[in-house]
Amino acid sequence: MNNRLLELAQEAEQSANLGNAIDIKLMMKNYAQLIIEECAQVCNNIDAEYEGEDVLATWCASAIKEHFGVK
Repeated sequence: MNNRLLELAQEAEQSANLGNAIDIKLMMKNYAQLIIEECAQVCNNIDAEYEGEDVLATWCASAIKEHFGVK
């Protein structure tokens, strides 16, 4: 995998920082939300690239995996 997941984790950690502690549940919720938003953006970018043509779910899923460096 590439470093993007680590970057998102760090962003989620910062958003859940309570000063002297980290709210783990909030961090995980934020982390999941960031990943989902990023995945949706990958699909939107594909759709825009192909000017609104139907994009198969498997094609989009492959693009998401490639985006995060997952084989």
